[in-house]
Amino acid sequence: MSPMFHESLESAAPVPDVLYPSIRTEWRAMLVLALWFVAAAIAVGAHRDIPVIDEWTYVWRLVRLFADGRCEGLVWCPVYPLGHSLWGAAWSLVFGFSFTTLRISTLALSLLATCALYLILRELDARPRVALLGALTVAANPVVLLLSSSFMTDMPFVAATLMALLCYTRAMRRGQIHQVWWGGAWTCVALLDRQIAIVTPLAA
Repeated sequence: MSPMFHESLESAAPVPDVLYPSIRTEWRAMLVLALWFVAAAIAVGAHRDIPVIDEWTYVWRLVRLFADGRCEGLVWCPVYPLGHSLWGAAWSLVFGFSFTTLRISTLALSLLATCALYLILRELDARPRVALLGALTVAANPVVLLLSSSFMTDMPFVAATLMALLCYTRAMRRGQIHQVWWGGAWTCVALLDRQIAIVTPLAA
């Protein structure tokens, strides 16, 4: 057998799949982030059924939605968080309407945001410990903790935007075109919270 023919056989042989970062391979870091937010929820008193900051503005939308099925907001509100209202309505239908339920729903999205940030850093070849430190640095930020413990639109918007950026990063790093469509879908979710999300796909 000639050396050239042998080389052609080797080039035709299937190449083993690269083990990309995913929830399945990075579940330990996800667990650490989840435990952090459980501890944070207990520490900040997320169980208290009282409004904080301006979350009553967005809760008022839910009250109107449940009362007569109309999705409307106050005139002075600068954004139209349709996705935010639907997210809160879904949690309220399952767990009952309360400030506690809505606050926990935001904490869940904050966890999603930090997990997405961790995976973005891993996609950019950061070591697991460095990526986890970066995600925990954001999760421990006092502003993030405050907004995560309220029914404000900030963390839902950040979560959807980071998920979009994760998909766009994977599309560029892995050459997976379908990730671009997923990035666009997450951008649409962010757009339903804050209309400034339109710049996300342009930046990507």
